[in-house]
Amino acid sequence: MLAPSGTIVLACAVATARQAEVWRNGTALFEHAIAVTTGNHVAHNLLGLELYDRRRFDDAAREFEAAIAAFSAMHEAHSNLGLSLAVRGRFAEAIPHYDDALRFRADYATAYLNLAIALAHTGDTERARDSAERARRLAVEHDDGALAAQAVTFIRALGPET
Repeated sequence: MLAPSGTIVLACAVATARQAEVWRNGTALFEHAIAVTTGNHVAHNLLGLELYDRRRFDDAAREFEAAIAAFSAMHEAHSNLGLSLAVRGRFAEAIPHYDDALRFRADYATAYLNLAIALAHTGDTERARDSAERARRLAVEHDDGALAAQAVTFIRALGPET
């Protein structure tokens, strides 16, 4: 009777070791999820965030694009793609992605603030101010004091209205 139970324990140990390798970090986990599923927009978006955090912005952008291809209404992936472009100085290219994020989720305060930053970099300070003010109002409504403070700081940095 001991031999069969020992074999089962050994098989479980081997399976656990294999699974632990998949779970070793977020990148490995999300890459595995993408490999074993089709159209996994969540895994592509999360892998994109992992790559973004590692400053692999081009790779991150490809993952955000894959998330959008799998589920076009994924507002987070649109916003994240905008961010991955903006961080590389491609502000004009980022703007439509923030607009898409806001089309799918009109109360997305973070996207409004990121849009404001991109707009300011392209010289559209009037729309930037409006977007930042919208971000501030939404952040207050959602009790996100840190984001509201960032929006206020940004609005002040724009200077007085003309």
